[in-house]
Amino acid sequence: MSVQRRPMNARDRAVWEDAEGSLWVPGETFIRGPHLKTSQMEREILVDYQAGAAKDGVVRYIYTRNAKKSLRTPRDYTFYETQIGGLAHIARQLRLTAPYRRSAKFAAQISKFKAYLALPRKQTYDCVTQARKLSRFF
Repeated sequence: MSVQRRPMNARDRAVWEDAEGSLWVPGETFIRGPHLKTSQMEREILVDYQAGAAKDGVVRYIYTRNAKKSLRTPRDYTFYETQIGGLAHIARQLRLTAPYRRSAKFAAQISKFKAYLALPRKQTYDCVTQARKLSRFF
């Protein structure tokens, strides 16, 4: 059972995402919908991360992942991963954390996400419209 210490504010989450996170956007090699992931060996930090995101209206999930012993990993271990899915939730998180971003790698991922939002679609859903409105601010 994980104990929540203190919910992270937008600045703390931005720093955490710059260091440990990645924004996945569909492209040539990645087919699933976009999502924002962070991972950590300790669950407590991610519980604080999730509580801060929920406080700001962003839906987040924590998953448990197991890595088996192989040539690349010398031992079995368990780590935890948070994930934001849905265009509107990703756009809201990026808007809240935009003023505190410093990583050039993450800035490139954000510009890729904006290009994905701008693609023409046969049918535009509400989540795409919301995400496009929010993307003007990050």
